[in-house]
Amino acid sequence: MSAALALGAFQMWQGLNQSKQILDNAEFTGRINEFNAESIELDAFKAEAFGYTQANRAELETDKIIASQRVAFAAQGIDVSQGTAADIQAESKLNAFFNTLDIQEAARQRARGLKNQASNTRFQGIIDQAQAQINAGAARFSGVASGASIAASGYFKGKE
Repeated sequence: MSAALALGAFQMWQGLNQSKQILDNAEFTGRINEFNAESIELDAFKAEAFGYTQANRAELETDKIIASQRVAFAAQGIDVSQGTAADIQAESKLNAFFNTLDIQEAARQRARGLKNQASNTRFQGIIDQAQAQINAGAARFSGVASGASIAASGYFKGKE
C-alpha cells in the first residue's frame, strides 16, 4: 500500500514537473519570437531606408544626365531654356521623379511586408503561449489523476 502511495505521489510530481517544463519552454520560445519580430522590424526599417538611398542615387544620376544634356545642347549652340531642349530636360526630370516614386514605393512595400511578418511572428508567439497553457493544464491534470488513481488503487487493494 505504501508503495502505491509513493508511486501515486511520484506520478503527481511528474505531472506537475512536466507542466512547469512546458510553461518554461513556452516562455523561452516567446522570448525567441519577440527577438525575431524585433529583428524583422529592424530589417523593415533598413529596407525602407535603403529604398530612399536608392531614390537619392537615382536623382543624382538624373542630375548628371540633365547636366550632360545641357552641355551637349550648349556645344551645338542650342538654347537649353526653351524649345525642344527644355522639353527634353523637363521630360528627363519628370521620368526621374516617377522613377524615384517607384523606388520609394517598392521600398515601402518591402518594409510593409516585413512589418506584417513581424506581427505574424508575435501573433504566433501568443498562440504558442495559449497552447502551452492548455498543454500544461492537461499535464497537471493527467499527472494528478494518474497519481490519485494509482494511490487509490493501492489503498483499496491494501484494504482487501
